[in-house]
Amino acid sequence: MSKKPKIFQGLHNIAGAPTMFAKGLRASGYDATSVCYGTGSFDFPVDIPLKNDSDAQRKQQGKKLFLQALRDYDLFHFHFGESLLGANLKDVKWLKLFGKKVFFHFHGCDLRDSKVMHSYPYSGCLNCWPVACSANRDHAVNIARKYADGIFVSTPDLIEFMPEAELVLQPMDPIYLQDIVKKAPDLVWPTPSKPIRIFHAPSHRQMKGTSYLIEAVKQLKKKYKITLEIAEGIPNAEILKKFGKAHIVVDQLLAGSYGTFTAEAMASARPVITYVREDLFSKYPKKPPILSAHIDNITEVLESAIKNKTKTLKMAKAGQKYVLKHHSATAITNQLITAYGLDNASFDDN
Repeated sequence: MSKKPKIFQGLHNIAGAPTMFAKGLRASGYDATSVCYGTGSFDFPVDIPLKNDSDAQRKQQGKKLFLQALRDYDLFHFHFGESLLGANLKDVKWLKLFGKKVFFHFHGCDLRDSKVMHSYPYSGCLNCWPVACSANRDHAVNIARKYADGIFVSTPDLIEFMPEAELVLQPMDPIYLQDIVKKAPDLVWPTPSKPIRIFHAPSHRQMKGTSYLIEAVKQLKKKYKITLEIAEGIPNAEILKKFGKAHIVVDQLLAGSYGTFTAEAMASARPVITYVREDLFSKYPKKPPILSAHIDNITEVLESAIKNKTKTLKMAKAGQKYVLKHHSATAITNQLITAYGLDNASFDDN
């Protein structure tokens, strides 16, 4: 007798991806659950939250979770290089022996090799201290390549380290996305007597290139009326409100590919300046309508956005359409269903 599989999403809720994947899959008629450790101040609720206990307690919790999940789930989608038993990934082999499907999803420091990234003129790794590379990175890569039924990455720069991986962009809940679009006020360019408002919300100033943005604004204030607001450590709901008051949003100036912050700014119909490496634009489903700038040319790019009002406003509208099409959890859920092999297959009861 065939049935639809029960799907496990976890254990790290990176940018809310497991939450959105589970929710999107349920909306498509699949039984999916997000089971994750806490995400600090981020607004990413999960179906079954796990405690960030001591190493010994997490190890014990992992063993219990493994036995329960082995019984309850058919397909496992693991995020950030860890599985039910943690960084050692010893359970993956057993999951496969019991006929489970296993997928790995890499999101950044769990795959990116900082030594390789230092060969690029601009990279978040250049200013990452202490070094945040996952200690089990090579082990996770080997396990994924040996056992996984599929491998995903969330940004195109990671394909360099896992060429066989499929790019799955950051998902956004369709209702949440439509709410952002609905509440976003129209972007009205200020008159010459009023300042152009620039908004920046770094999670890590060094990795985002914040000091370079501050210096660029300082230089441009000699020619234009500009205000720069920098927000740190505030809830996501407050970030969204600040988008609506901004004329230009600046994200990161080093990483080489964009993340959820940029996608949300685009959804708010705000022009976004962020650094995307030229060789990575072609790896997106369609070239994202953003202004790419790095730490050495942010002054020039920002001034161009200010001077070319018509082009900047047009880019803001295009960005909103891009996110609605390519970042909606509905579209990404369909991509996952195909990648999982669920559109033409079912699972047999054990």
